[in-house]
Amino acid sequence: MANAFGLRVYNPARGVVSDGGFVAYSGKPVTTGEFSAPVAYGNRFASDDTVRAMRFAGRYYVAVTLDSGAAKHFPQGADLTLRVDVRGTPQAGPGYAGPAGDFDVTPGDGDGTGRTARTNGTLMLVAYAGIGTGVVLPAGLGAWTVVARRGAAATIAQGPGEAPSAPRDRLPAPSSPVDQQPTQ
Repeated sequence: MANAFGLRVYNPARGVVSDGGFVAYSGKPVTTGEFSAPVAYGNRFASDDTVRAMRFAGRYYVAVTLDSGAAKHFPQGADLTLRVDVRGTPQAGPGYAGPAGDFDVTPGDGDGTGRTARTNGTLMLVAYAGIGTGVVLPAGLGAWTVVARRGAAATIAQGPGEAPSAPRDRLPAPSSPVDQQPTQ
């Protein structure tokens, strides 16, 4: 399989830091590795995208991907060994005028236990609105497409130049001078 196993690293803003792509699987164990620049506030000014992505303090994420076609090779699942090597010493970041919110780093973040994610009301509202729009918009567009196609099919069935037929009880009364008789 040409694209069996992949590895990506994401920053705290959920932006891709590095994307090593996929490695092929040929029946033998595979390995892949990703390396990144050190996390530093000054990286925001870097010209290289992979360095600029390493500008946020906080937790970085590793995503391991296995192609769905690999299931035939691993019906019971597959063992995975993930090794993460963090190098360097923590350095103080810039002083902020107020709380850094989701990018705030506490002393407990360095020991692997970390804090649990907080629920931010505004972010939850945005998330629900995005999901709702993602559900309602395609449904509305689908209904609009069905109605438009039915209208087009009705026009084609009537033939060129013919007006749509209306029910007999809704036809306008004749108004030609021949049909009107003067009264005496």
